[in-house]
Amino acid sequence: MRPVDRLPAPEAWSQTRVAELTRPGQPIGKMRGVQGPDQGYALSLAHRFESQLNLKAGEHAEDAIAACVGVAMTRASHFGRAPVSKDLEVAFSIWGFIGSCPDGLADERTCISGASHNYWVQLDATNRVPEIVAAMSLEQVESAKSENWKSLFEPS
Repeated sequence: MRPVDRLPAPEAWSQTRVAELTRPGQPIGKMRGVQGPDQGYALSLAHRFESQLNLKAGEHAEDAIAACVGVAMTRASHFGRAPVSKDLEVAFSIWGFIGSCPDGLADERTCISGASHNYWVQLDATNRVPEIVAAMSLEQVESAKSENWKSLFEPS
């Protein structure tokens, strides 16, 4: 018979570390992001739209992609799934990079300048689009843009 080392019974444990979650689910709210499966795939999908983007003078495709990926991930997580091409199409449409782009919206897009190199600009671009707007269909987004594009965004 082999000798056996007996382990002592574990001591009492409680959640006391700062980063531990104390209730089920992920924290929600402004500046917390959205959780969903395989969200990194949205970035891969976004590059497929690069040649279709309607960019104004001084705008860069990298900034448009960086700003819109967060909106696409919000949309995907709203439906409880991984991102698909339609999520990116809607996100690019909300910001006017695909489909119609009213004059005022083109001016509004200056806020995403530098998004490809600045996380806070990306986060601000994502937070400016309410989840209910991100969940709209492409047709609803285009209709809202033609009526009042400002209704697609949180007041800044």
